[in-house]
Amino acid sequence: GALDLAGDLGYLPIALSQAAALMADTGLDCREYRARIADRMQRLAGGATGDYPSIVASTWALATEFAEQIPPAGLARPALTLAALLDANGIPGTVLTSQAACAYLTRYRRGAPVDEMQARAALYNLARAGLVSIDTTSAARTVRVHSVVQATVAQNLTAAESDEAAHTAAEALLQVWPRGDVPASFEQALRDCTARLEEAAGRALWQPDCHPVLL
Repeated sequence: GALDLAGDLGYLPIALSQAAALMADTGLDCREYRARIADRMQRLAGGATGDYPSIVASTWALATEFAEQIPPAGLARPALTLAALLDANGIPGTVLTSQAACAYLTRYRRGAPVDEMQARAALYNLARAGLVSIDTTSAARTVRVHSVVQATVAQNLTAAESDEAAHTAAEALLQVWPRGDVPASFEQALRDCTARLEEAAGRALWQPDCHPVLL
């Protein structure tokens, strides 16, 4: 069923990588995954089965549901939301495990506050599902998210959710911004993330006043 599955996914590399990651981790075979993805596509409102956005939205939805179930459960989706607002070419890991990020994740989980270790675990769960890639050798470009995945996440957020995530991402960047000498690559990554955030957030970071991270 591998060739049939590839055809169902339009031979899109990002969709195939998410399908492969999910099948490798869960033990699903190609036929079982095809059945699930076909059901997901049918449930999507608007968009033909073979339409590019529909395919990516379907594989993203399945992968996110899987990642959400891995302990610490319920943190994968909000963690991906933050990453979707930052630079696709690489985000410093400290941004996504900062105090601001942990506080944001805590709002999506019942019980004890989310700590840095749990925030990091949520990122690894996203990697297991093929939604992000993690380079542990790079402090500046630790987490990468495909731009198509970012666009899909953005399309599934309400305006209020987007604004909340944007302010959280801005606070996270500000918290980890170096006060002394650091490698130029790290500071450049923060600048790239801020530029991407400003583009994604629209006027959210200008209300009621300019957010300090933009300065």
